[in-house]
Amino acid sequence: MRKYLTENITRPGSITLGYEDGTLRSVEFSAEVDQGRMMAAMKSIPLAEGELKMWGTYPNIRITEIPADLSFAAFWNAYGHKVNRKRSEELWNKINEADRLQCMLRLPKYFDYCRRHNRLKKDPDTYLRNKSWIDEMFD
Repeated sequence: MRKYLTENITRPGSITLGYEDGTLRSVEFSAEVDQGRMMAAMKSIPLAEGELKMWGTYPNIRITEIPADLSFAAFWNAYGHKVNRKRSEELWNKINEADRLQCMLRLPKYFDYCRRHNRLKKDPDTYLRNKSWIDEMFD
């Protein structure tokens, strides 16, 4: 199954769409999406994967294909600072898929920020517990 994270850059939250054989099979809303937005989205979500590109032409919509591997092992290897594995894995397992994707996509920016400002990386469990990928200062 191929999955995509869709975001309206003017509003909080995201929608994860799953397509199998080109047909919509799953929809997951992040916690920030209110019921009104859910109802509006359900009326317009592309049922065919090919239609998704057209949805992405709207100026406020950003679509990101979700990497196949959003496992804890992928995070652990990408993070590199290997301490508190058990606590980190427990925290990772509590995070929804949309947040896992954002976490993984923001790691390079966080690492670059630490390097530029001569700071040590947080322990991975602290990074996850504090949802540090949300911090805008890494841009």
